[in-house]
Amino acid sequence: MPHTAEYAAETCTPGADQAVLDAAVALAGTAAAVAADQQLRGQLQLEAAHRVPRTWVPGTARPE
Repeated sequence: MPHTAEYAAETCTPGADQAVLDAAVALAGTAAAVAADQQLRGQLQLEAAHRVPRTWVPGTARPE
């Protein structure tokens, strides 16, 4: 059984199941936010893995 906002909209009776529809829409939004967060974290980890470290000379300010 699919768990999507579209499925909930098709199967809910007007008014009586509005809470179920609202929950399905919120869940779909949460899933999209989690997927976007995971994609961004993966991209940042990939960039960090390929970053060339700067050399630091003792007695000088550390590079940021």
